[in-house]
Amino acid sequence: MITEFLIKVKTYFAKTVKKKRQRRTEYCVLVDSSNDTLIYAGTFPSIIVLLSEITMDSVYAVEMSSPDIPMILQGAPRTYPEWSCDRKKKIFFRTNPSIITEDMRDRAELVTKKGIAFYRAIYLTNRLREKLYNGLRYQETIYAAKQRQAQMLVDSHFDPKYEQRAPFVVQYADVSGMTVKDAAEDILLHAQLFNEHLEKTERFRLSLFRMIKSAKTPLEVDRIMENPFGDTLV
Repeated sequence: MITEFLIKVKTYFAKTVKKKRQRRTEYCVLVDSSNDTLIYAGTFPSIIVLLSEITMDSVYAVEMSSPDIPMILQGAPRTYPEWSCDRKKKIFFRTNPSIITEDMRDRAELVTKKGIAFYRAIYLTNRLREKLYNGLRYQETIYAAKQRQAQMLVDSHFDPKYEQRAPFVVQYADVSGMTVKDAAEDILLHAQLFNEHLEKTERFRLSLFRMIKSAKTPLEVDRIMENPFGDTLV
């Protein structure tokens, strides 16, 4: 019986791995809204949305699994406008060379640089916020409830009749061997430190996103990302 069970488990995992291998990578693309020429292609929907917001006369499409995209991405970004996209059919075809301009090539290069920079900015922001995440589901909801209950007790001047409305604080006090007053003050101190760190990381994100969005050339994007932190975390 045990052998039969192990065979079933092995078969299940083999099928799962096979399905994953057969799964095609889905891409997101940004194209010119007037002629459907390709501006940018990537795999992160959040990046494509950001780029569409700052790229005039553009429109994006998601869940594109055309086999042409990996081949197109092997070329330099300046070659992207040499391809056009039928977003409904999700296919790519060669652009009429007569409509391709240097401005179109410049835009594809700049937008691609910004896409890479946005990805890096998101990664850096997440790294800065890692210390705030402990991996437990719903823990942020619990922290928020603790903070509300602790603040309620402080506002009531620790009136004992309010303690039954603050179960998280009372629980924290019991487990930590503190008084309810000390527990509430400790919770509020940790909440303050949490919010201060979050505010710093948000200031960093906003500042970096703003600089990337306003960059006019690929070189300017490169210079921004050479020192992404600047003085935003001081």
